[in-house]
Amino acid sequence: MNKILMTAIVAGIAGTASADVITGSNNAILEWGISPTNGSAVTAGAATLFPSDIVIANGATNIITDVNVTLKVGAHTWADDMEISLRSPSGTIIELMRDAGGNDNIAGVLTFDDQAAGMIADSGTDVDFSGTFMTSIYGASVTSTAPAANAVGLAAFNGENANGTWSLFVFDDAGGDTGAFTDGWNIELTVIPAPASAVLLGLGGIAAIRRRR
Repeated sequence: MNKILMTAIVAGIAGTASADVITGSNNAILEWGISPTNGSAVTAGAATLFPSDIVIANGATNIITDVNVTLKVGAHTWADDMEISLRSPSGTIIELMRDAGGNDNIAGVLTFDDQAAGMIADSGTDVDFSGTFMTSIYGASVTSTAPAANAVGLAAFNGENANGTWSLFVFDDAGGDTGAFTDGWNIELTVIPAPASAVLLGLGGIAAIRRRR
C-alpha cells in the first residue's frame, strides 16, 4: 500500500480507536568532542555510542501514529555543530537536528515533536536553551559516518511497526567544543493497539484486491 494512503488510514483509525503509548529509554551517556586521556576538547566526531539503541519489544503488532524523541540533560557549547538522526526498525532515517541553534548552548532537556510550536532557530544569541521543537534542519550535512536520511520529519514513521531497534546517531561536525547528553535519550511512540492494527491490515488487503480489478 502507498505509504501516504497508509498514513491517511492510520490517522482515520487512530481517531476512532483508543491509542497506546509505548516508551523506551537508553540512559547511557552520549558524549563527544572530549579527549579520553585529558578531558580537553578535540576534533569533530561521533558520540561515544554511535548509534545508541533502544529496543521496543512489547509482543504485539503496533502501528505508529506519532513519535516524540527526548535527549536528556544535554550540554553543548556550540549547538550549530550537532547533527542528530534517528533510524526506525523499518529502516526509515530522519534527521532531528542539523546546524540549528547557532552559537547557543544546549542546556537541559531537548524534545523533538511534530506538534511543537516551531523549530530551533537557525542562528543563536549565545544563550542556554532547551525545550520542545519540531525537527530542525539547516545547512548541509558534513558527516558520512551516520546513515543518510531517506525521509523528513517524525511523521515519516507513521504507519510503521513500533517493534524493533531504534537507533540514534549523534555527531559533532566541528572541533573545539564539547558536550554530552548525560542521561541518554528516550522515545515515545503512540500506537494503534493490536485489535485496530488487525483492522488496518485487513484494509490493506482490501486495497490490494481493489487495485488488481
